[in-house]
Amino acid sequence: MTVGMMAFVGVALIVVDTQERAGLAGFGVSSLIGALLLYRLDVRVPTSEERDSRLRRTPCGLEIRMRTSLPEMRVALPLLISATCFYTAWLLSYDDAWRNGSALLGVTLLLLVPDGVRGLLREGRLLISTGGLDVYGWNAQFSLAWDDVRRVHRPIPGQRNSAIRLDLHRGKTVTVRKRFFLLPLDFAAWGGRHQRRVRIASGALDEARWVACLAEMLVDRPAPDRCAIIDRWLHQRRACPAAHFEREFRTAVQTSWLPHWPPEGPS
Repeated sequence: MTVGMMAFVGVALIVVDTQERAGLAGFGVSSLIGALLLYRLDVRVPTSEERDSRLRRTPCGLEIRMRTSLPEMRVALPLLISATCFYTAWLLSYDDAWRNGSALLGVTLLLLVPDGVRGLLREGRLLISTGGLDVYGWNAQFSLAWDDVRRVHRPIPGQRNSAIRLDLHRGKTVTVRKRFFLLPLDFAAWGGRHQRRVRIASGALDEARWVACLAEMLVDRPAPDRCAIIDRWLHQRRACPAAHFEREFRTAVQTSWLPHWPPEGPS
């Protein structure tokens, strides 16, 4: 998309007047900066130190803090494009259509910023415990018990809009509390107040497939086993290469000594 926009701007620079050329050049620069922001905030793989800093063991389970890349993009990109629109409106002030259209687009994009700022201030997190899952998202909040979950769908690798989906048993619903200004960041905030399945954006978590694998193992397990599963997940996360994590973790969960973790024998 960015390459196509830059090509369009390059061709347009040849055929338009001087002031319009300056406005199109501003769009070209903003698209380039926007591409760099997308890479910096979303494509870049976080380091192991960054992932560890967002993970904390609690007395009753595990706390995983969400990444801030999505709220940062929601703030940075609208501000960048809005500034370009206002710059273009100022350059083309002699043309009412260009001026009004650019200014209107800039003001409209500014309406996306409050939800991003709220996401940055809220610091979304997941609380995984032996009893269930508590999600404090950027714009949505809900809690569910593992006994109410029927199935966990893991996110698809490589898909930007993929999500962890939790389906509940028939007759069970989860109450989602939502608070947003215009367009929410959380997938759960797009549904109704009472939902039979909820989604958590994989882009919000550093290790979304690993978290989904943990949730899948906690479903339909006795409460005494769940604490051992969480401990084993933490141990496996540090000791096992990423390529073999899911297989090794599933093998460990299915062993007979799991409820007595940590085992006396070799792990």
